[in-house]
Amino acid sequence: MNSLIIANRSAWDLATIEQYLENKRVPCRLSCITSDGFPHVTSLWFSYSDSRLWFSVQKSLCISAWLVAEPRCGFEIAGDDPPYLGVRGRGYAEVMPASTKPVLKSLIKRYMGTLDSSLARWLLSRPDTELTLALDPCRITSWDYAKRMNKGS
Repeated sequence: MNSLIIANRSAWDLATIEQYLENKRVPCRLSCITSDGFPHVTSLWFSYSDSRLWFSVQKSLCISAWLVAEPRCGFEIAGDDPPYLGVRGRGYAEVMPASTKPVLKSLIKRYMGTLDSSLARWLLSRPDTELTLALDPCRITSWDYAKRMNKGS
């Protein structure tokens, strides 16, 4: 992470944030700015390695064009159930051909556990139109209400 700023009020340090990102298996809510200037949020499978968040999308998705035009983006990775905790931040996205850095197979294994399903086969059947998104966080924070929510239990 180049010149990464961890917010002063972050519940976790960088090592804990990275451990969370490496192990959490919920979609990432990725926000970007559309061609008409409005914010847009998309939920995508992600992985975390080399200090980057990695995603796989099809060329036909608008988000890839929007991120090429405006690479600044935001993200949040958090479950929907208590105790509420997670990581959010902002950074810069890079869009590249999947052949440069293929991540789709690893994302399917991460979220589905196997490549042996009709969904996995369908997702993998379109390699020529697959893109990889890499997000370099520049500012990141975390929150963890587990202790607060467990009081009185």
